[in-house]
Amino acid sequence: MKHLTIPFLLIPVLATAPVFATPSSLPVAYTMNAPFVFGGGQSVVTVYQGKDIAVAQRHTGSEPDFFQLAAKGHVNWAGGRIYIDGARTDGRLAHARKMAGRLFVVPHSKESFQEGKRYPNPDFDNLAWSAKHLSVSFRRGSDDTTVAGLEAHQYIARISYDFTRFDSDSGEKKHRHVRVRREFWFAPALSFSPLQLLPLSMAHRAFTDGDPQKLADAVYARLKGKMQAQGMLVRARLGSGTDAIVIQVADLLKAPALDAGSLEHAPVVPSARMGDAEMPLFMYGMLQKRGPRAGSFTATLNKGRSMSGQAGFTLSSTNDLVLAATFTGDNGAKGMLVLLRPCHGLPSPGRYAMAPVRKTSALRAMSQKQLQAYARKYQVFVVVQAADGLTVLKSAGSGHVTISKAGDKHLAGRFRLSARPVVTPVAGSGGKQRISGKFDAAGGLDLPLRSKTARLLRAADASGR
Repeated sequence: MKHLTIPFLLIPVLATAPVFATPSSLPVAYTMNAPFVFGGGQSVVTVYQGKDIAVAQRHTGSEPDFFQLAAKGHVNWAGGRIYIDGARTDGRLAHARKMAGRLFVVPHSKESFQEGKRYPNPDFDNLAWSAKHLSVSFRRGSDDTTVAGLEAHQYIARISYDFTRFDSDSGEKKHRHVRVRREFWFAPALSFSPLQLLPLSMAHRAFTDGDPQKLADAVYARLKGKMQAQGMLVRARLGSGTDAIVIQVADLLKAPALDAGSLEHAPVVPSARMGDAEMPLFMYGMLQKRGPRAGSFTATLNKGRSMSGQAGFTLSSTNDLVLAATFTGDNGAKGMLVLLRPCHGLPSPGRYAMAPVRKTSALRAMSQKQLQAYARKYQVFVVVQAADGLTVLKSAGSGHVTISKAGDKHLAGRFRLSARPVVTPVAGSGGKQRISGKFDAAGGLDLPLRSKTARLLRAADASGR
Protein backbone atom coordinates (compact mmCIF):
# COMPACT_ATOMS: atom_id res chain seq x y z
CA MET A 1 0.00 0.00 0.00
CA LYS A 2 1.69 3.18 -1.16
CA HIS A 3 -0.83 5.40 0.66
CA LEU A 4 -3.46 4.23 3.09
CA THR A 5 -6.00 6.89 2.16
CA ILE A 6 -7.35 5.66 -1.20
CA PRO A 7 -7.57 1.88 -0.70
CA PHE A 8 -8.83 2.40 2.82
CA LEU A 9 -11.77 4.45 1.54
CA LEU A 10 -12.74 1.76 -0.91
CA ILE A 11 -12.80 -1.35 1.25
CA PRO A 12 -16.31 -2.65 2.05
CA VAL A 13 -15.54 -3.38 5.72
CA LEU A 14 -16.19 0.30 6.50
CA ALA A 15 -19.29 0.70 8.65
CA THR A 16 -19.45 4.49 8.22
CA ALA A 17 -17.82 7.03 5.98
CA PRO A 18 -14.29 7.93 7.12
CA VAL A 19 -13.61 11.25 8.79
CA PHE A 20 -11.06 13.40 7.01
CA ALA A 21 -10.30 15.59 10.02
CA THR A 22 -7.38 14.48 12.15
CA PRO A 23 -8.79 11.82 14.50
CA SER A 24 -8.64 12.41 18.24
CA SER A 25 -9.76 8.99 19.47
CA LEU A 26 -9.31 5.30 18.71
CA PRO A 27 -9.61 3.31 16.54
CA VAL A 28 -7.26 4.78 13.95
CA ALA A 29 -5.26 3.50 11.02
CA TYR A 30 -1.94 4.83 9.77
CA THR A 31 1.31 3.96 8.03
CA MET A 32 4.97 4.45 8.95
CA ASN A 33 7.99 4.37 6.69
CA ALA A 34 10.46 1.58 7.51
CA PRO A 35 13.84 2.40 5.94
CA PHE A 36 15.76 -0.42 7.64
CA VAL A 37 13.77 -3.38 6.30
CA PHE A 38 12.80 -4.85 2.92
CA GLY A 39 13.50 -2.40 0.12
CA GLY A 40 14.51 0.68 2.03
CA GLY A 41 12.27 3.50 0.81
CA GLN A 42 9.73 0.96 -0.45
CA SER A 43 9.07 -0.46 3.02
CA VAL A 44 6.07 0.48 5.14
CA VAL A 45 4.33 -0.61 8.31
CA THR A 46 0.52 -0.40 8.31
CA VAL A 47 -1.13 -0.19 11.73
CA TYR A 48 -4.69 -0.60 12.98
CA GLN A 49 -4.88 0.67 16.55
CA GLY A 50 -8.06 -0.03 18.50
CA LYS A 51 -8.97 0.28 22.15
CA ASP A 52 -8.34 -3.38 23.03
CA ILE A 53 -6.00 -4.59 20.32
CA ALA A 54 -3.54 -3.11 17.84
CA VAL A 55 -2.30 -4.94 14.76
CA ALA A 56 0.58 -4.05 12.45
CA GLN A 57 1.78 -5.49 9.18
CA ARG A 58 5.17 -4.92 7.61
CA HIS A 59 5.23 -5.03 3.83
CA THR A 60 6.50 -3.28 0.71
CA GLY A 61 4.47 -0.47 -0.75
CA SER A 62 3.37 -2.64 -3.66
CA GLU A 63 1.98 -5.42 -1.43
CA PRO A 64 -1.61 -5.32 -0.12
CA ASP A 65 -2.16 -4.50 3.53
CA PHE A 66 -4.60 -6.35 5.79
CA PHE A 67 -7.37 -3.83 5.08
CA GLN A 68 -7.24 -4.64 1.39
CA LEU A 69 -6.98 -8.37 2.09
CA ALA A 70 -9.94 -8.21 4.48
CA ALA A 71 -11.99 -6.61 1.73
CA LYS A 72 -11.33 -9.70 -0.39
CA GLY A 73 -12.10 -12.05 2.48
CA HIS A 74 -8.72 -13.78 2.75
CA VAL A 75 -6.56 -11.96 5.28
CA ASN A 76 -3.98 -14.36 6.73
CA TRP A 77 -3.36 -13.35 10.34
CA ALA A 78 -0.59 -15.97 10.61
CA GLY A 79 1.20 -14.86 7.46
CA GLY A 80 4.52 -14.17 9.19
CA ARG A 81 4.52 -10.36 9.08
CA ILE A 82 1.75 -9.63 11.59
CA TYR A 83 2.53 -8.03 14.96
CA ILE A 84 0.04 -7.64 17.80
CA ASP A 85 -0.20 -5.46 20.90
CA GLY A 86 -2.90 -5.37 23.53
CA ALA A 87 -3.86 -6.06 27.12
CA ARG A 88 -3.60 -9.81 26.52
CA THR A 89 0.08 -9.52 25.53
CA ASP A 90 1.05 -7.64 28.72
CA GLY A 91 2.39 -4.66 26.79
CA ARG A 92 4.79 -6.81 24.74
CA LEU A 93 4.81 -7.24 20.99
CA ALA A 94 3.47 -10.57 19.80
CA HIS A 95 3.44 -12.56 16.59
CA ALA A 96 0.61 -14.66 15.18
CA ARG A 97 1.39 -18.32 14.49
CA LYS A 98 -0.70 -21.20 13.22
CA MET A 99 -0.27 -24.80 14.37
CA ALA A 100 -2.60 -27.76 13.91
CA GLY A 101 -4.99 -25.44 12.07
CA ARG A 102 -5.28 -23.07 15.06
CA LEU A 103 -4.11 -19.50 15.45
CA PHE A 104 -1.91 -18.55 18.44
CA VAL A 105 -0.72 -15.20 19.75
CA VAL A 106 2.91 -15.52 20.84
CA PRO A 107 4.31 -12.60 22.88
CA HIS A 108 8.03 -11.98 22.76
CA SER A 109 10.03 -13.23 25.72
CA LYS A 110 10.15 -11.05 28.81
CA GLU A 111 13.22 -12.64 30.35
CA SER A 112 14.95 -9.94 32.34
CA PHE A 113 18.37 -8.63 31.36
CA GLN A 114 21.23 -9.05 33.85
CA GLU A 115 24.22 -6.75 33.63
CA GLY A 116 27.50 -8.60 33.17
CA LYS A 117 25.83 -11.91 32.32
CA ARG A 118 27.16 -13.63 29.21
CA TYR A 119 24.45 -14.32 26.61
CA PRO A 120 24.73 -16.35 23.41
CA ASN A 121 24.54 -14.28 20.25
CA PRO A 122 21.31 -15.27 18.45
CA ASP A 123 22.85 -14.66 15.02
CA PHE A 124 26.19 -16.45 15.47
CA ASP A 125 26.53 -19.79 17.24
CA ASN A 126 30.16 -19.28 18.23
CA LEU A 127 29.77 -15.80 19.71
CA ALA A 128 28.50 -14.44 23.00
CA TRP A 129 28.05 -10.97 24.49
CA SER A 130 27.52 -9.10 27.72
CA ALA A 131 26.78 -5.51 28.71
CA LYS A 132 27.07 -3.51 31.90
CA HIS A 133 26.90 0.03 33.26
CA LEU A 134 23.61 0.57 31.39
CA SER A 135 22.41 4.16 31.77
CA VAL A 136 19.13 5.51 30.36
CA SER A 137 17.77 9.07 30.48
CA PHE A 138 14.61 10.58 29.00
CA ARG A 139 14.00 14.31 28.99
CA ARG A 140 11.73 16.89 27.40
CA GLY A 141 13.06 18.61 24.30
CA SER A 142 12.14 21.97 22.81
CA ASP A 143 11.69 21.15 19.11
CA ASP A 144 7.92 20.55 19.11
CA THR A 145 6.21 20.15 15.75
CA THR A 146 3.09 18.89 13.99
CA VAL A 147 2.95 15.35 12.54
CA ALA A 148 -0.02 14.00 10.56
CA GLY A 149 -2.11 16.90 11.86
CA LEU A 150 -1.28 16.16 15.50
CA GLU A 151 0.60 18.40 17.92
CA ALA A 152 3.77 16.50 18.81
CA HIS A 153 6.13 17.08 21.75
CA GLN A 154 9.83 16.25 21.49
CA TYR A 155 11.62 14.00 23.97
CA ILE A 156 15.25 12.92 23.87
CA ALA A 157 16.50 9.53 25.05
CA ARG A 158 20.17 8.98 25.83
CA ILE A 159 21.49 5.47 26.35
CA SER A 160 25.00 4.38 27.23
CA TYR A 161 26.57 1.03 28.15
CA ASP A 162 29.78 -0.96 27.99
CA PHE A 163 29.45 -3.80 25.48
CA THR A 164 31.69 -6.86 25.24
CA ARG A 165 31.64 -9.44 22.47
CA PHE A 166 33.19 -12.85 23.13
CA ASP A 167 34.48 -15.42 20.71
CA SER A 168 33.53 -18.58 22.60
CA ASP A 169 36.03 -20.71 20.67
CA SER A 170 39.16 -18.70 21.43
CA GLY A 171 38.00 -16.52 24.29
CA GLU A 172 38.92 -13.32 22.45
CA LYS A 173 37.11 -10.19 23.62
CA LYS A 174 36.16 -6.92 21.97
CA HIS A 175 35.11 -4.07 24.25
CA ARG A 176 33.46 -0.80 23.33
CA HIS A 177 31.65 1.98 25.13
CA VAL A 178 28.37 2.81 23.39
CA ARG A 179 26.45 6.07 23.40
CA VAL A 180 23.07 6.25 21.66
CA ARG A 181 20.86 9.31 21.18
CA ARG A 182 17.27 9.09 19.95
CA GLU A 183 14.77 11.88 19.36
CA PHE A 184 11.09 11.01 19.72
CA TRP A 185 7.94 13.04 19.17
CA PHE A 186 4.71 12.10 20.97
CA ALA A 187 1.13 13.23 20.30
CA PRO A 188 -0.84 13.42 23.58
CA ALA A 189 -4.16 13.25 21.69
CA LEU A 190 -3.73 9.51 20.99
CA SER A 191 -2.21 6.59 22.87
CA PHE A 192 1.15 4.88 22.70
CA SER A 193 1.72 1.36 21.37
CA PRO A 194 5.02 -0.53 21.01
CA LEU A 195 3.92 -1.12 17.40
CA GLN A 196 4.97 2.48 16.78
CA LEU A 197 8.57 1.39 17.40
CA LEU A 198 8.41 -1.42 14.81
CA PRO A 199 10.28 0.34 11.98
CA LEU A 200 13.20 0.73 14.41
CA SER A 201 12.95 -2.40 16.56
CA MET A 202 12.78 -4.76 13.57
CA ALA A 203 16.31 -3.67 12.73
CA HIS A 204 17.57 -3.35 16.35
CA ARG A 205 17.68 0.43 15.97
CA ALA A 206 15.10 1.57 18.54
CA PHE A 207 17.52 1.99 21.47
CA THR A 208 20.81 0.51 20.20
CA ASP A 209 22.76 0.65 16.97
CA GLY A 210 22.29 -3.00 16.07
CA ASP A 211 23.20 -4.69 19.36
CA PRO A 212 21.13 -7.70 20.54
CA GLN A 213 17.40 -7.32 21.11
CA LYS A 214 17.64 -8.38 24.75
CA LEU A 215 19.64 -5.24 25.47
CA ALA A 216 17.10 -3.07 23.65
CA ASP A 217 14.33 -4.76 25.64
CA ALA A 218 16.12 -3.80 28.85
CA VAL A 219 16.19 -0.15 27.74
CA TYR A 220 12.52 -0.29 26.74
CA ALA A 221 11.61 -1.75 30.14
CA ARG A 222 13.04 1.40 31.74
CA LEU A 223 11.38 3.77 29.26
CA LYS A 224 8.04 2.06 28.75
CA GLY A 225 6.10 3.90 31.43
CA LYS A 226 7.54 7.26 30.47
CA MET A 227 6.79 6.75 26.77
CA GLN A 228 3.25 5.54 27.47
CA ALA A 229 2.58 8.70 29.48
CA GLN A 230 3.39 10.97 26.52
CA GLY A 231 0.90 9.53 24.02
CA MET A 232 1.30 8.25 20.48
CA LEU A 233 4.84 8.03 19.11
CA VAL A 234 4.43 9.81 15.77
CA ARG A 235 8.03 10.60 14.81
CA ALA A 236 11.56 9.37 15.52
CA ARG A 237 14.89 10.74 14.33
CA LEU A 238 18.26 9.01 14.27
CA GLY A 239 21.39 11.06 13.65
CA SER A 240 21.49 14.70 12.69
CA GLY A 241 21.98 17.03 9.76
CA THR A 242 22.06 15.53 6.28
CA ASP A 243 22.68 12.04 7.74
CA ALA A 244 19.49 12.05 9.83
CA ILE A 245 16.95 9.29 9.28
CA VAL A 246 13.35 10.21 10.10
CA ILE A 247 10.51 7.76 10.65
CA GLN A 248 7.03 9.14 11.13
CA VAL A 249 3.32 8.44 10.98
CA ALA A 250 1.48 9.25 7.77
CA ASP A 251 -1.99 8.68 6.28
CA LEU A 252 -3.61 8.93 9.71
CA LEU A 253 -7.34 8.19 9.47
CA LYS A 254 -10.24 7.48 11.75
CA ALA A 255 -10.85 3.75 11.29
CA PRO A 256 -13.78 1.44 11.79
CA ALA A 257 -13.36 -1.58 14.04
CA LEU A 258 -11.20 -4.12 12.20
CA ASP A 259 -12.57 -7.67 12.26
CA ALA A 260 -9.66 -9.13 14.20
CA GLY A 261 -11.77 -11.44 16.33
CA SER A 262 -9.60 -14.45 15.50
CA LEU A 263 -6.64 -12.62 17.06
CA GLU A 264 -8.61 -11.36 20.06
CA HIS A 265 -9.73 -14.87 20.97
CA ALA A 266 -6.66 -16.88 19.97
CA PRO A 267 -4.78 -18.57 22.84
CA VAL A 268 -1.84 -16.53 24.16
CA VAL A 269 1.28 -18.69 24.46
CA PRO A 270 4.56 -17.09 25.63
CA SER A 271 7.43 -17.68 23.23
CA ALA A 272 9.30 -19.62 25.93
CA ARG A 273 6.44 -22.14 26.00
CA MET A 274 5.71 -22.33 22.29
CA GLY A 275 8.33 -25.04 21.79
CA ASP A 276 6.59 -27.11 24.50
CA ALA A 277 3.27 -26.76 22.70
CA GLU A 278 4.50 -27.64 19.22
CA MET A 279 4.84 -31.41 19.65
CA PRO A 280 1.42 -32.13 21.18
CA LEU A 281 -0.29 -29.79 18.72
CA PHE A 282 1.55 -31.48 15.83
CA MET A 283 0.33 -34.85 17.11
CA TYR A 284 -3.20 -33.53 17.44
CA GLY A 285 -3.16 -32.21 13.90
CA MET A 286 -2.08 -35.64 12.62
CA LEU A 287 -4.67 -37.50 14.70
CA GLN A 288 -7.45 -35.33 13.34
CA LYS A 289 -6.63 -36.78 9.92
CA ARG A 290 -5.57 -40.33 10.83
CA GLY A 291 -6.80 -41.04 14.34
CA PRO A 292 -7.81 -44.46 15.71
CA ARG A 293 -10.91 -46.07 14.22
CA ALA A 294 -11.39 -48.80 16.86
CA GLY A 295 -10.58 -49.56 20.48
CA SER A 296 -11.97 -47.76 23.49
CA PHE A 297 -10.84 -45.05 25.89
CA THR A 298 -12.31 -43.32 28.94
CA ALA A 299 -10.69 -40.74 31.22
CA THR A 300 -11.39 -38.07 33.80
CA LEU A 301 -9.54 -34.77 34.06
CA ASN A 302 -9.29 -33.25 37.55
CA LYS A 303 -12.13 -35.50 38.79
CA GLY A 304 -14.59 -33.41 36.81
CA ARG A 305 -14.30 -33.46 33.03
CA SER A 306 -15.21 -36.87 31.58
CA MET A 307 -13.90 -37.99 28.20
CA SER A 308 -14.49 -41.05 26.04
CA GLY A 309 -13.45 -42.17 22.58
CA GLN A 310 -11.32 -44.59 20.61
CA ALA A 311 -7.72 -45.69 21.10
CA GLY A 312 -5.03 -47.27 18.95
CA PHE A 313 -1.34 -48.04 19.16
CA THR A 314 1.68 -48.60 16.96
CA LEU A 315 5.43 -49.18 17.18
CA SER A 316 7.62 -46.62 15.43
CA SER A 317 10.68 -47.26 13.29
CA THR A 318 12.77 -46.68 16.44
CA ASN A 319 10.62 -49.16 18.43
CA ASP A 320 8.77 -46.44 20.33
CA LEU A 321 5.37 -47.43 21.68
CA VAL A 322 2.82 -44.77 20.69
CA LEU A 323 -0.67 -45.17 22.14
CA ALA A 324 -3.11 -42.47 21.02
CA ALA A 325 -6.72 -41.77 21.93
CA THR A 326 -9.11 -39.25 20.43
CA PHE A 327 -12.12 -38.34 22.53
CA THR A 328 -15.15 -36.17 23.05
CA GLY A 329 -16.31 -34.85 26.38
CA ASP A 330 -18.79 -32.67 28.20
CA ASN A 331 -20.33 -29.65 26.43
CA GLY A 332 -18.75 -30.41 23.06
CA ALA A 333 -15.18 -30.76 24.29
CA LYS A 334 -12.83 -32.86 22.16
CA GLY A 335 -9.16 -33.69 22.08
CA MET A 336 -6.44 -36.31 22.27
CA LEU A 337 -4.21 -38.15 24.72
CA VAL A 338 -0.93 -39.77 23.64
CA LEU A 339 1.12 -42.14 25.81
CA LEU A 340 4.69 -42.58 24.60
CA ARG A 341 7.39 -45.01 25.76
CA PRO A 342 10.63 -44.76 23.75
CA CYS A 343 12.71 -47.63 22.37
CA HIS A 344 11.20 -50.57 24.27
CA GLY A 345 8.57 -51.83 21.87
CA LEU A 346 5.50 -53.73 23.01
CA PRO A 347 5.39 -53.77 26.83
CA SER A 348 4.83 -56.74 29.07
CA PRO A 349 1.95 -56.64 31.55
CA GLY A 350 2.98 -54.70 34.66
CA ARG A 351 3.16 -51.28 36.25
CA TYR A 352 5.38 -48.56 34.74
CA ALA A 353 6.44 -45.16 36.06
CA MET A 354 5.77 -41.82 34.37
CA ALA A 355 8.49 -39.39 33.27
CA PRO A 356 8.24 -35.62 32.82
CA VAL A 357 8.48 -34.47 29.22
CA ARG A 358 11.97 -32.96 28.87
CA LYS A 359 13.24 -30.33 26.47
CA THR A 360 15.73 -31.45 23.82
CA SER A 361 18.50 -29.47 25.51
CA ALA A 362 17.92 -31.37 28.78
CA LEU A 363 17.96 -34.72 26.97
CA ARG A 364 21.21 -33.86 25.21
CA ALA A 365 22.80 -33.10 28.57
CA MET A 366 22.03 -36.64 29.79
CA SER A 367 24.53 -39.47 29.66
CA GLN A 368 23.65 -42.59 27.70
CA LYS A 369 22.82 -44.38 30.95
CA GLN A 370 20.52 -41.57 32.03
CA LEU A 371 18.77 -41.59 28.64
CA GLN A 372 18.25 -45.34 28.88
CA ALA A 373 16.66 -44.96 32.33
CA TYR A 374 14.47 -42.13 31.04
CA ALA A 375 13.31 -44.26 28.08
CA ARG A 376 11.93 -46.97 30.39
CA LYS A 377 9.20 -44.60 31.60
CA TYR A 378 6.04 -43.32 29.92
CA GLN A 379 5.33 -39.75 28.86
CA VAL A 380 1.93 -38.21 28.15
CA PHE A 381 0.67 -35.41 25.91
CA VAL A 382 -2.90 -34.07 26.15
CA VAL A 383 -4.84 -31.55 24.07
CA VAL A 384 -8.39 -30.52 25.00
CA GLN A 385 -10.50 -28.14 22.92
CA ALA A 386 -13.51 -26.90 24.89
CA ALA A 387 -15.90 -23.98 25.00
CA ASP A 388 -13.65 -22.18 27.49
CA GLY A 389 -10.59 -22.45 25.22
CA LEU A 390 -7.62 -24.68 24.48
CA THR A 391 -5.65 -26.70 27.04
CA VAL A 392 -2.33 -28.43 26.30
CA LEU A 393 -0.77 -30.64 28.98
CA LYS A 394 2.44 -32.65 29.36
CA SER A 395 3.29 -35.26 31.97
CA ALA A 396 4.90 -33.84 35.09
CA GLY A 397 6.62 -37.04 36.23
CA SER A 398 4.37 -38.48 38.91
CA GLY A 399 1.89 -41.31 38.34
CA HIS A 400 1.94 -44.66 36.59
CA VAL A 401 0.64 -46.75 33.69
CA THR A 402 -0.50 -50.31 34.33
CA ILE A 403 -0.58 -52.70 31.38
CA SER A 404 -3.05 -55.56 31.87
CA LYS A 405 -3.01 -57.08 28.38
CA ALA A 406 -0.43 -56.79 25.61
CA GLY A 407 -0.48 -58.27 22.11
CA ASP A 408 -0.02 -57.31 18.49
CA LYS A 409 -3.70 -56.44 18.07
CA HIS A 410 -4.73 -55.21 21.51
CA LEU A 411 -3.11 -53.28 24.33
CA ALA A 412 -5.18 -52.74 27.45
CA GLY A 413 -4.52 -51.00 30.73
CA ARG A 414 -5.15 -48.01 32.94
CA PHE A 415 -3.27 -44.88 34.05
CA ARG A 416 -3.20 -42.30 36.78
CA LEU A 417 -0.85 -39.34 36.45
CA SER A 418 -0.25 -35.63 36.89
CA ALA A 419 0.38 -33.22 34.03
CA ARG A 420 1.58 -29.65 33.86
CA PRO A 421 -0.20 -27.05 31.72
CA VAL A 422 1.62 -25.68 28.70
CA VAL A 423 -1.35 -23.78 27.26
CA THR A 424 -4.45 -22.86 29.27
CA PRO A 425 -7.58 -20.86 28.38
CA VAL A 426 -6.53 -18.15 30.84
CA ALA A 427 -2.85 -17.19 30.69
CA GLY A 428 -0.97 -18.32 33.78
CA SER A 429 -3.90 -20.30 35.19
CA GLY A 430 -3.82 -23.77 36.64
CA GLY A 431 -1.27 -25.86 38.44
CA LYS A 432 -0.69 -29.56 37.92
CA GLN A 433 -3.74 -31.41 36.68
CA ARG A 434 -4.73 -35.00 37.51
CA ILE A 435 -5.74 -37.43 34.77
CA SER A 436 -6.92 -41.00 35.22
CA GLY A 437 -8.50 -43.48 32.86
CA LYS A 438 -8.35 -46.78 31.04
CA PHE A 439 -7.87 -47.98 27.48
CA ASP A 440 -8.30 -51.00 25.25
CA ALA A 441 -6.30 -49.91 22.21
CA ALA A 442 -6.39 -51.53 18.79
CA GLY A 443 -3.22 -52.17 16.80
CA GLY A 444 -2.51 -50.64 13.41
CA LEU A 445 -2.57 -46.95 14.35
CA ASP A 446 -1.18 -44.83 11.49
CA LEU A 447 0.88 -42.27 13.40
CA PRO A 448 4.52 -42.15 12.20
CA LEU A 449 6.38 -40.62 15.14
CA ARG A 450 9.94 -41.04 16.43
CA SER A 451 10.79 -39.86 19.91
CA LYS A 452 13.65 -37.44 20.60
CA THR A 453 14.96 -39.91 23.17
CA ALA A 454 15.26 -42.70 20.59
CA ARG A 455 17.07 -40.44 18.13
CA LEU A 456 19.56 -39.33 20.78
CA LEU A 457 20.20 -42.91 21.94
CA ARG A 458 20.86 -43.99 18.37
CA ALA A 459 23.29 -41.10 17.95
CA ALA A 460 25.01 -42.06 21.23
CA ASP A 461 25.31 -45.69 20.11
CA ALA A 462 26.77 -44.62 16.78
CA SER A 463 29.36 -42.37 18.43
CA GLY A 464 30.20 -44.85 21.19
CA ARG A 465 29.39 -42.27 23.89
